[in-house]
Amino acid sequence: IIDDLHSNEPIKKESTNVQLISRDAQSLNIDINSMLNELNNAWHHYEMKVKEIITRWETEKEKILSKILNEHSKLDSILIREEELEGRKIIGLITDEEYNTLKVKINEEKKIIENKIRELVDYIIFFEKGLSLHRRRLNLMLKQEDLDTLNKKLADLESAKEKSIISNITYEKLKREIIFQINLLKEIYRMLD
Repeated sequence: IIDDLHSNEPIKKESTNVQLISRDAQSLNIDINSMLNELNNAWHHYEMKVKEIITRWETEKEKILSKILNEHSKLDSILIREEELEGRKIIGLITDEEYNTLKVKINEEKKIIENKIRELVDYIIFFEKGLSLHRRRLNLMLKQEDLDTLNKKLADLESAKEKSIISNITYEKLKREIIFQINLLKEIYRMLD
């Protein structure tokens, strides 16, 4: 019994247990480290894809905003035609029958353009909603940057007018376009929140 107490066997067992724990820890460390590397690579790939999609979307969104602005200009000219039509009717330059025919045609044109504008705005909302989660994940909220860019364009326009680089007509036209884009983006972002 005394020999058993002084024997090295329990120490060997303890040492073996430590070695087993150490091997298990190393194996776990290798497994976790491998998983972390895999996760980091996946995250990097995800981050790059999101940034690529956002960049492509921002370019596409500018084109869509330009189309909306173009359609809005068409709508403005139709509204002017509509006012002229009302004026012609009031002063008796056209008959009620001519007025009604032209009024129906103008309303149809307005409806087509309004639907096109709504469709383009819905398209922007759809993609902004789809990207919003990914932007939040990467903390890439671009809303304020979009508005800041447009506000800078507006300030640059003001500066160009003050320096007489552009005419008042050009200034007014571009100002309306920029303000329209600012208001449209605000409306879109309000709908997203």
